[in-house]
Amino acid sequence: MQLNFSYLEQYSVFASAEKKLISYSEDLGESEQTEYSLAGRYHHYSDYLTGRLTLGTDVISIDDDSESDENSVNIISSSVNYMPHNKSYSAGMNLAYSEYPEQLSVNQVTITVGKSFFSGSDWLQIRHFLTSPTNTSSSNSDKDKNIDRHAVELLWKHWSGPSSFMGINSLFFSAMTGERIYGVDLDAHTAYNLGDIQKETYKAGLQWNLEQSLEMSILGGITNFESDTDQSDYSQNFIYLNLSNKW
Repeated sequence: MQLNFSYLEQYSVFASAEKKLISYSEDLGESEQTEYSLAGRYHHYSDYLTGRLTLGTDVISIDDDSESDENSVNIISSSVNYMPHNKSYSAGMNLAYSEYPEQLSVNQVTITVGKSFFSGSDWLQIRHFLTSPTNTSSSNSDKDKNIDRHAVELLWKHWSGPSSFMGINSLFFSAMTGERIYGVDLDAHTAYNLGDIQKETYKAGLQWNLEQSLEMSILGGITNFESDTDQSDYSQNFIYLNLSNKW
């Protein structure tokens, strides 16, 4: 369940609660997780800055219902983003801190730059992720994971006209490469809370305006990981269908 509230294009609040059942292949069992997230945004419009400055705070809590509870995490993050009045580009930074059981914490720094093209109908964005785990346990194998990892994501989004094919309002495609571990995804208000290394992610999505206040979107993708236990490679496929109404 998700709720999104905005007031006078200056304040916005997002809240969600989700129950996830993750089924693994090769008889590796299942994992059930409960996730809560709360996000707030303050938009400051300034003639001096000739644009909009957005300040944000996000809080995410994921409870792993398994006996080990090793994938439970609490996350807090802050962000700042600037976009001029003509919406021709944007630049921003996000700092996220994640705290896991067994003395594990993760810092993530995300830099985002975007640029519009073709009179605003297309948007190209690049992101750089720096994730820095710190495990203070006595295990040498855990301490070996305390290295910085870098990843880069490229996103393209296109907005269609009223007579577009199949009535599609917008579509996007994104690709990420590099290495991330325990990464925080603030667009989706979630985290990759497994100890495996995220190597590549490819996503694509479509969005329709069914009525003036009713929207439908579909998102699918694939993520490639390297296993934390035996360094083998595996992939995770996902698809989401979302229906939202504005009041």
